Amino acid sequence: MYIDTHCHLNYKPLSQKIDHVISQAQDQGVEKLICIGTNLDTSRESVRIATNYENVYAAVGIHPNDCENAPEDWKDQIIDLAGHSKVVGIGETGVDLYRSKDSMELQKEFFADHIKIARSLDLPVVIHNRQADKAVLEVLDELEYEKFVMHCYSSDANYAEKILQLGGKIS
Repeated sequence: MYIDTHCHLNYKPLSQKIDHVISQAQDQGVEKLICIGTNLDTSRESVRIATNYENVYAAVGIHPNDCENAPEDWKDQIIDLAGHSKVVGIGETGVDLYRSKDSMELQKEFFADHIKIARSLDLPVVIHNRQADKAVLEVLDELEYEKFVMHCYSSDANYAEKILQLGGKIS
């Protein structure tokens, strides 16, 4: 069975032709899709889409590039959304130093909070790591949570081995 573990049916142009995209995926043997949220609005939309399509599931979270715009109660809202039966992960979260090095500490804080939420709900974390190997490892080492998939990954084999040793998966 093939599963698309990271799609954004909640973003244009895919959102404008969801039925067609899902049909194409099924024609290619992809039986399930996980629609990923990157902020509260897209997380809500991911849950809505998952509710409307039997073979679509959702992950909810705040992307590292959206941390600065998140409301104070973002954690409560993510926890509430994660209570939906079709939510299968927390994220997309992590650290992205490609676009913004200034907010690294805030990104790490949000990332750690996502892991804590995931642990409390026994859900995996979808990690975005863009040019932030050291920062991501610091958080993972500190919190010791092994249920995660490294979605955005462009590091070397040594880093991959570290991720696998921590119990993570790489996509």
